[in-house]
Amino acid sequence: SDVTDRKTREIEYDRVAELLGHTERIADVGGWEIDPETEEVFWSAHLFDILGWESEDEPPLEEALDVYLEQDRSRVSDAVEDALTTGEPFAVEARIQHPDGSIRWLNVRGEPRVNDGAVVTLRGAVHDITEQKRREEGLRELYEVTSDRHKSFDEKVQTLLELGRRELDTEYGTLSKIRGDEYIFEFVDTEDDSIQVGDVVPVSATNCE
Repeated sequence: SDVTDRKTREIEYDRVAELLGHTERIADVGGWEIDPETEEVFWSAHLFDILGWESEDEPPLEEALDVYLEQDRSRVSDAVEDALTTGEPFAVEARIQHPDGSIRWLNVRGEPRVNDGAVVTLRGAVHDITEQKRREEGLRELYEVTSDRHKSFDEKVQTLLELGRRELDTEYGTLSKIRGDEYIFEFVDTEDDSIQVGDVVPVSATNCE
């Protein structure tokens, strides 16, 4: 019957919507859409989470673009304007300041839907790439340290320990050597004096057995 068919479609719709939301959260991607005529904005549920937007309603287009840092805002707004004018897709990277105070990097993509030569809808996705950017910065710093001809070997090791401790969020970083049954700390990076250069511990007290 019509009632049964409608109920089946509703169940299928709810299932697809739930699956889409779950997929967005796993991938840390949010979707968006702009109506070129009204400039109305639609955000998917996870985009609210990515941006830290506390209101239950999407903001107007201009206010939606204001979520990006001032230095990056024009990059996004220009890309959106060009897509609405030319019908060409875009992909840009921009930063926001999340309400928790952190700066986050986002990859923003837009794909216009064109009908009879006119853009009727602009849809896209926002992907949080903060961790990717952090890893890229770490690799860049690693390269700069290892390729610096003006740093001595000891200076390079010490700087690499600092980078490693920061990236791994550990209490200390060390470079050691084993002599017989002894484990000798030759380089140390730590915020306190719990471990110092020259300290010796039994190998049996480490993970090097």
